[in-house]
Amino acid sequence: MLQKYRKYLCVLVVGLSASALYGAYSEIIIDFFQPPDLVEMFRTGTPTPQEIEVAVRAGADVNAKDNAGRTPLMFAVESSERARLILLLLDAGADAAVRNNGGRRAIDMIAGFGSLRGTEALRRLEAASRE
Repeated sequence: MLQKYRKYLCVLVVGLSASALYGAYSEIIIDFFQPPDLVEMFRTGTPTPQEIEVAVRAGADVNAKDNAGRTPLMFAVESSERARLILLLLDAGADAAVRNNGGRRAIDMIAGFGSLRGTEALRRLEAASRE
């Protein structure tokens, strides 16, 4: 019986350890029947890199879409920590070639953000968008 929930228990321990490691108190609630929703996390405010790491370990879909077809990677492009979040999501397997309902990819949404010019995040996003 315990074997069935082993993955979730490991995620809980990792999540609690991550919170202690970063020195911030945070409540971690893990729904044992449904992985976290990254799209919802971005819609309610920009999640921290640590929160995204915990969500990914808990089985969150990095390519989930909202009603407009926006993915977590598209939300990350518009966040204040865009470079870190883009790299984190790409490392977790986010598909940069996915298009929203308007036909735009994450790379197409980045034009107005000059702060990424010359960064590893932009290079990797451009390369992943070509694949």
